[in-house]
Amino acid sequence: DASRLKKPLLPPRKANEMAAAFMLLWQEKYKYPGEHDLLSAMLRSDAMSHMSPEEFMGNMILLIIGGNDTTRNSMSSLIYALDQFPSERAKMEQDHSHDLAVNAMHEIIRWQTPLAHMRRNVLEDVELEGHQIKKGDVIALWYISANRDESVFPEGDKVIVDRPNARRHLAFGHGI
Repeated sequence: DASRLKKPLLPPRKANEMAAAFMLLWQEKYKYPGEHDLLSAMLRSDAMSHMSPEEFMGNMILLIIGGNDTTRNSMSSLIYALDQFPSERAKMEQDHSHDLAVNAMHEIIRWQTPLAHMRRNVLEDVELEGHQIKKGDVIALWYISANRDESVFPEGDKVIVDRPNARRHLAFGHGI
């Protein structure tokens, strides 16, 4: 039913309450930044330290919506992958190191890319690998395809939790 799309995600009163809570949090972190939280890191960065309230609110909404979806899907993918690849599960059961856990996280994100593709409008004429792409063209960047590229990730269809280059994934457009 298309009429449902016209309804706000939150009733206005709830949206205003959420916005007020975010603004209080922003003011608090601006005065008393923490060391290891994302909001404090954002406020310390050159790119984000001078955000307008509207930019801040947009970033918070993006983080909540995007972070919820990608985190939930990645956790489900981890469980599925360790079931599908028992030898990799055995590695995780034997080695509880932080380094392996972080690498495995990147490998899962590479293997089951949370964002399959992104559409972009071409801003200027360019040649890429012998193909002409014209200003105004619409292209799709298939991150999931890049993350399975055998020339970069040998056995790209497999999960290998200790894969040396797992961090080279393009799951969020440019890796982490």
